[in-house]
Amino acid sequence: MLDDDAAAAVGADVGLDADRKLVAEGLCERDLLAGGVHEAQRAVRHAIAEAEDAADHHREVESREDRDLVEGDACPVNAAGAAGLHAGPPVETTSEMRDDGARRGGTLTMHRLVFASLIASLSITLGCAPSTSGPRRDSGTTGPNDGGVTQYPDSGGARDAGRVPFEECARDVSMAETRLQPVDIVWIIDNSGSMSGEARIVQENMNSFAAAIGASGIDYHVVVMTMAGFVNVPPPLGTDTERFRFANVNVQSHDGLSALVANYSAYSDFLRPEGTMHFVVVTDDESENMSGSEFQSQMSTLLGRSFTFHTIASPPGSMSCPPPPFPCFIPMEGCQGPEDNAAANGDEYYAVSSATGGLAQSICTNDWSSLFASLTAAIAIPTTLPCRYVLPTPPDGMALDRNKVNVLYTATGATSETIIPYVRDYVSCGPSGGWYYEGDDVVVCPATCTTLTGDASGRVDIALGCETILF
Repeated sequence: MLDDDAAAAVGADVGLDADRKLVAEGLCERDLLAGGVHEAQRAVRHAIAEAEDAADHHREVESREDRDLVEGDACPVNAAGAAGLHAGPPVETTSEMRDDGARRGGTLTMHRLVFASLIASLSITLGCAPSTSGPRRDSGTTGPNDGGVTQYPDSGGARDAGRVPFEECARDVSMAETRLQPVDIVWIIDNSGSMSGEARIVQENMNSFAAAIGASGIDYHVVVMTMAGFVNVPPPLGTDTERFRFANVNVQSHDGLSALVANYSAYSDFLRPEGTMHFVVVTDDESENMSGSEFQSQMSTLLGRSFTFHTIASPPGSMSCPPPPFPCFIPMEGCQGPEDNAAANGDEYYAVSSATGGLAQSICTNDWSSLFASLTAAIAIPTTLPCRYVLPTPPDGMALDRNKVNVLYTATGATSETIIPYVRDYVSCGPSGGWYYEGDDVVVCPATCTTLTGDASGRVDIALGCETILF
């Protein structure tokens, strides 16, 4: 049985344990909502230290009380000793029992404190730690809008308390490799009766066209929209399902623009949002079902981005006479070609090409090889994606940990690197920028992209091995 004072000490310890639990739970909830795991752990350690100081103070008060009691009992005991009263073994005094109880109570208190500390730390770690499925957004104050870069090291903000500095953690740093922008090309070929000769030429040149684009290192997709059997693209492109798609659509003389819009779902899933978008129309007639401006507006809405439109049709203002032996009494609209005369000029098609910066060439040309060469040169332009980088392969002996990837930026003339903090996804991008994963690519937010593209001599690196800096 513990006496009243010992019981009070134990009760105080229990109360301290309960207080520590409430403090830990409260801090965990506060910092979990803010995302500051490390701050919560540090706060709990501070709370536990204060609790230990309070326990030490409690024991010191008890010790003083016991010394006072011992000094009060000392006179009778010493007097009896002076008189030679040794009638048996020494009797344990009340103060000695209290002192022993205090020692036991102190030991019990320390054990409880150590146990409570372990439980509190474990609770915070389990309750507030980020998910192992990927990096989480972190709390903390952010500085002014700096284009999404945070100087490292700093006194707060994106850097978490207790994080191992870059200088002390093993890391592999490599210059970020930009991806070439993929190219998506949609051909729409008029399959009316007057187009059989041109269809044959397109069919014969399609493989060399695709091979020339691939030789530039560009990842390309080709869609051919026309009626089945009118154009048959041979292997290797015609059988490459990863790069080629045939859209079986009956494209009549006046349908070039309207068919692309009406049948958008037949090829939309084959397009890449990050790719350069090109359309190529081949026709000997005019678009009468949709104007060029209407097409441009509707297609821009469907794609959600810009595109380039190339035209192979009769140039505006072209006139032709019927082939010999017929006399040329009244010239007809449309160019005169080796296969046949065009039915009409492609004014609407030429207007769209002019508005989008595309090529416009005559379908009546005698040299289609030159036409395809010009078209290839206009499309096969290796263009880097300025804000998308390849996630590097770790060096031998290092496994890729997506929670230990950082994007570093060194501005022109700067003597130190800055760290672009991680955000969860594109939706989480704000005015301060950041970066996120898209598949196996590292993509920077628009605000940061503006900063990077505005610094032609700056450098971007990707570092592996150090815990990801969160926004």
